Amino acid sequence: MFTLLLIASCAAVVLPLDAEHWGIGATIATVAAGLFATLALQAWVTSRLLRRVDHHGDGRALGRGLRAASLSRVLLAVVFVTLALISNLGAAVRESVGDLVLVDEVIALLPMLAALVLSWRVQAPLDRRIRDAMLIGNLDRGEPVRPWPGDWRFAFRAFRHHAALVLVPVGLIATWGEAVDRTLSGAAAHVAHLCGVAVVFAFGPWLLRRVWDTVPLEPGPLQEVLAGVGRAHRVRLGAILVWRTLEPVFNAAVLGVLPRLKYVLLSEPLLERLPQPELVAVVAHEVAHAKRHHAVWLAIGTLGCAGTLALIADQGSLLFVPADRPLSEAMSWGLTIAVLLGAAWWFGVMSRVFERQADAFAAAHVSEDPCAVTAQGVLTMSSALTRVTMSNGLRPDRFTFRHGSISTRQRWLRQAVGAPIGRTPADRVARRCVIAASVLGLAGLAGQLV
Repeated sequence: MFTLLLIASCAAVVLPLDAEHWGIGATIATVAAGLFATLALQAWVTSRLLRRVDHHGDGRALGRGLRAASLSRVLLAVVFVTLALISNLGAAVRESVGDLVLVDEVIALLPMLAALVLSWRVQAPLDRRIRDAMLIGNLDRGEPVRPWPGDWRFAFRAFRHHAALVLVPVGLIATWGEAVDRTLSGAAAHVAHLCGVAVVFAFGPWLLRRVWDTVPLEPGPLQEVLAGVGRAHRVRLGAILVWRTLEPVFNAAVLGVLPRLKYVLLSEPLLERLPQPELVAVVAHEVAHAKRHHAVWLAIGTLGCAGTLALIADQGSLLFVPADRPLSEAMSWGLTIAVLLGAAWWFGVMSRVFERQADAFAAAHVSEDPCAVTAQGVLTMSSALTRVTMSNGLRPDRFTFRHGSISTRQRWLRQAVGAPIGRTPADRVARRCVIAASVLGLAGLAGQLV
């Protein structure tokens, strides 16, 4: 959800609006006041929860504090988008500094970016106490112990890892789009826009791995085993990367769609504490996303859904407003928001379906039977999910927008026992999802050509 709202924040300063702006001073003051009030609320809640931890030993307050911090960043994005649209922040900045390529958009977005850094700075004491609480256990198990980097460095590193996933590709696409609009027009401009998006989509992961703090996994037996997962499924990986996060995060990800530009990222705590069979299952889960081209289908399905809903909204509006009369600004914005919400909902559905398919793929990889998913394979993958969830301080029944809940994913895994590889219940639903994404993609493209 945070990713979608950060994209909305970028769009709020880029989209041209017909409304008059309030002037640069009043506009910046209004946006800054809204963000400051949200940060002040987060700081107040965090301080109260920290007192409960320090004075009463209430460990559950740490989890509540982290959830409050996540919610505050969502609220920051909502506040920024709302105030930026109402005050026409983008137009106010452009009038003051000029319509320079990307410069005016970056300046308009700076209050939001600064607020995100401050939000992680407010959160830092919570993570520091979690690290301190885990210190004795780490020493007892002989696991590495790293010094706390400092609250501000933690905040900037968290911003770098969480926000760069959106800001790098959006910034590149926006820069290319502005440059194209100033040099080309008509069909040539449309083609150039699509080519630019395709290039960013293909080569963005190569840049993103350098923006994030990542290093290749050192050669050795573990690296050979994990790289062998990709080779076993004919997925050409560029590298297995160690994701050096300052947060105690157990996480993995896959980036890229082109051969040799696909990267599997594994956070340091995951590598240090997950047993090798479960680590192999986690890597197989990420390889599944690349093997099944989930990122491509997510893009096709989401853009196709947005295009289809936009076409439906455009035709449906004719029932209320004659074709020779323009839509009111309120109706236009209402339809735009409805289209975006519908596309976001479909993105979430597809993402959760693909997560369950990747789980089944991983269970099949670690199964002893080469033809069917075994109970042992399901147990290994299910155990990895449980360990990662508990290590991140999450409840198994907690629902997340992109991944669903771990308990639900484990139920789907249990249904895969005995099913032929590639024909589990999760695979069947994923295939229907791909068909739906194809139809929506074609419908959305047809709508653009009409």
